Amino acid sequence: MPDLLTHYTSSVLVARTKLGLKKSLLLGLVGLLPDIDVLLHVHRWVTHSFILAIAVATPLLTLTYKYRRSFEAVALAAIIYLLHLVLDLFTGPTPMLYPNALPTSRLPIHKARGKRAIQWHRHSTSTKSNSKDVEA
Repeated sequence: MPDLLTHYTSSVLVARTKLGLKKSLLLGLVGLLPDIDVLLHVHRWVTHSFILAIAVATPLLTLTYKYRRSFEAVALAAIIYLLHLVLDLFTGPTPMLYPNALPTSRLPIHKARGKRAIQWHRHSTSTKSNSKDVEA
């Protein structure tokens, strides 16, 4: 897992593209929200799902756009939250489509035959695992 400093720093840098320093430092905390499941002793669970992140972000974005309040900040928060999920894809199995029954996913980057390659792993709950190599 990228450490908390990596998540926070990347989140602040994204927020800084549109907001001032103080607001960016505050909004950067959104990048740490997916790891809140650690408090429940279950890491990379429901909080690491694209489906649920989009399901929560869509009504928030709709409401803020409709009432013209803080739309840019809410949009940045949604992007920052999704950035956390993408960063975690590179470091271990992540249930990207939870609550769907599909296996967890990961995208480790490694060096293969002198070229950079991305290997897509699909991990199921059983002991078997399927993988496909994709040359980048």
